[in-house]
Amino acid sequence: ELAAHILRHCVIVEPVASAADLPLTLEVLSKLASRPGAPEPLVALVAEAHSRAKAAAAAAAAGAGAAAPPSKDAGAASVPPDAATAPPPPPPPSRPRDPPAVREQVAGLLDEWSRVRDQGDVAQMQYVVQLQRAGLLKCDAATSRLLRIMAELASLHHTRGESVAASGPAPNGASPPAASFAAVDAFAKLTVLLVKTVGDPSQGGGGTTVGRLACLSRVWNAIGLACAREAEDRPAVFTGKSYMRMYAIWLRELACPDQVLDLSRHEVQALFAQTLLRLNPRQVPGFAYCWLELVSNRTLLPRLLGSPNREGWVLLEQLLCAGLRFLSPHLLRRPLRLRDSVRTLYRGCLRVLLVLLHDFPEFLCGHHAALCDAIPTGCVQMRNLVLSAFPRSMRLPDPFTPNLKVDMLPEIAHAPKVLCDVENIVCRGDGRLKASVDSYLRSRTPASLPTELCRSFFLPPREAAAMQTQHDVPAMNALVLYVGMVGVRAGTGPQVAQSPAIELLRRIAAGLDPEGRYHLLNAAANQLRYPNSHTHYFSCALLSLFLEPGGVESLPEQITRVLLERLIVNRPHPWGLLVTFIELIKNPVYGFWNQAFTRCAPEIERLFESVARSCAGAGAAVGGVGEPLQQARAR
Repeated sequence: ELAAHILRHCVIVEPVASAADLPLTLEVLSKLASRPGAPEPLVALVAEAHSRAKAAAAAAAAGAGAAAPPSKDAGAASVPPDAATAPPPPPPPSRPRDPPAVREQVAGLLDEWSRVRDQGDVAQMQYVVQLQRAGLLKCDAATSRLLRIMAELASLHHTRGESVAASGPAPNGASPPAASFAAVDAFAKLTVLLVKTVGDPSQGGGGTTVGRLACLSRVWNAIGLACAREAEDRPAVFTGKSYMRMYAIWLRELACPDQVLDLSRHEVQALFAQTLLRLNPRQVPGFAYCWLELVSNRTLLPRLLGSPNREGWVLLEQLLCAGLRFLSPHLLRRPLRLRDSVRTLYRGCLRVLLVLLHDFPEFLCGHHAALCDAIPTGCVQMRNLVLSAFPRSMRLPDPFTPNLKVDMLPEIAHAPKVLCDVENIVCRGDGRLKASVDSYLRSRTPASLPTELCRSFFLPPREAAAMQTQHDVPAMNALVLYVGMVGVRAGTGPQVAQSPAIELLRRIAAGLDPEGRYHLLNAAANQLRYPNSHTHYFSCALLSLFLEPGGVESLPEQITRVLLERLIVNRPHPWGLLVTFIELIKNPVYGFWNQAFTRCAPEIERLFESVARSCAGAGAAVGGVGEPLQQARAR
């Protein structure tokens, strides 16, 4: 047990030695692990130690090979004389390590604080003030290093406890002790008292509100830096639980009434959101689960959404988009084979959005554009969940009502709130582009604008490879939404099919390749939401493009695909999506059942029939859907 403990902690948990430094210990443990019935933790420990030893040997061999002089017959004549005599390039800069004496001093301070913490509030405050008067807690750069080292040591204490707990029962059958958060809780309590005494003159502080917020920022940054370093240095054993607990303790403290340190204040919300953005899964992948837990924390989430003037909504949008962008590369791979870790994180994001849909639908209504930009194209159900949100004060009309007159609904006259800067996205740093779009929507000039827009939607090769698409989907989404916002002012009557806005969309669709056309139609379908002027306009726009495809024969089929793939997934389904598809299949003007693609294969025909009957209701037909189905089958 002692040998396994030394190997685990000195080689794997806190690498102060390599496996090559303990050859006899590793040899004995390897023999024990090879015996029948050897404990699984011991077998895993030995395998991990051997793999680290091989990796270290390979790195040493590579370094020796790079440093060895070239052989005489290795093409030395092709090496320029200056290069042969030039000094070797400097090694890449490494992160400086903390001096051992400093870490020992900080460890002593943390141990002493752990003892003082059990002696009551008075002793705790006296100890913190004593540290401040000694110059150790001035909220400067030295304090940041002190707090970072303390956070690392507290996390290491918890990690060691987890390692012991995972090693299995002792030989006498006793269960190992559970991992302790005592050091983590003690450190978090110390940081709380530190920040609170900064602005309390009676306790030796003399700070102001700005000073306390600055100190709070230093504390959170120090914890975040320690988290990022540990995730990079010890990825095999890093879980992030200790750092999540530190931040969770702070959230609990900030929930208590306070003039400055109150989570309802926008300044505090912004500080915490910035901290989480620096630790987002794209920066620290090993912290992804804990990060999502903090974003959806029951203390943080309601206060962000309940902030005055909706200042916290923008912060929450940034956090959610950061998490979705991390998932995007994993969900865009083809063929799609999700690892269990990615699937679990995806389900977590889905549940957070479901909570927002149930309790805060107005947030999803206002920020649907930014969220749809971040959601991968293939995540149809997640996008449906965002687009199904509607204000709690609204009562949705039944989309299956026979002969529903959408244009007569009073809600259709009102435009929805879009809480993103669509115009700046359309400009993309070039004000002339927006001016050209506005000019075309007024007078159909310049005539070359659709071609220029089609070219501008293509991404550079490197960015296209990273995004796994050739097209700038967010820019396309913004343009389609902006065109619709301008087109709504011109009305949605019978003349909408010949309006400059619809003509612009039709010409862009004709100039794009099939993939780009698919993204363009998806951008329009993203606006089929609850009853409002945008939903009605884009419903009319898609139906108009279906009826008059402008020479693109595949356009009706692609429109059907975009609508259908959003309907065949599990609920919820956006109200505008249902209304548009029902109108498409029941109105004989569009000749949906006369399209060849509805009968291209028996499986496709059965799929359309199933979806049509689902939209029509169980065993019933809406507005004559049943008869076209029978006629199509007869043909």
